[in-house]
Amino acid sequence: MSAPAYQASCDSCGAPMTYDPAAVGLACDHCKATKALAVTAVDLLPYDSWKQQDDATEEVFQVTCEGCGASTTLPPRVTTGTCPFCARTFVAPPSAVQRIRPGGVLPMSVAHPKAVEAYKAWIGSRWFAPNDLKASAVAGAFAAVHVPSWRFDAHATTQYTGQRGEDRTEHYTETYTDSDGNTQTRQESRTVTDWYSASGSPRPTSPSS
Repeated sequence: MSAPAYQASCDSCGAPMTYDPAAVGLACDHCKATKALAVTAVDLLPYDSWKQQDDATEEVFQVTCEGCGASTTLPPRVTTGTCPFCARTFVAPPSAVQRIRPGGVLPMSVAHPKAVEAYKAWIGSRWFAPNDLKASAVAGAFAAVHVPSWRFDAHATTQYTGQRGEDRTEHYTETYTDSDGNTQTRQESRTVTDWYSASGSPRPTSPSS
């Protein structure tokens, strides 16, 4: 089953709203109205439970950049855009594909204007930066990209063989010649490591990610 895309509309003027990191919510570009978003914890389900959900996947419209090969999703009925990875403009009809529906989204924490300012400051400090890289420090070259991350849990049994080192302090008597040419002795200590063969099979306790 495909989940429909969600587009919030402004309660004041009806224009589309976009996410604004500064407001930690949605903002209207037309009348500047804002709408708070509820932030909730996400339960990460095991794969067997997740795949039984009706909304485990969703249909998106995807286009592949001819410049860098990256795949970009587009809103419905949109056929042109700019690749967020290499900034190349594309004009191509996207294809509908099924993808795993995200279990949650971490919101952006830096607003677009501040991201541009930080990038310009960084580029300005690079003396040997290529001119093309410096030219990309413009507002239109920036696009927010959500990068997927995956969590894997597993129970595993591992066989191992090796050596285990145990440190101990060894005391000894050192003989030396002082500045007057006399033979003297003194007590010294040093750390010595004794090595032993080790092997085993640790028992799994809890899932590790």
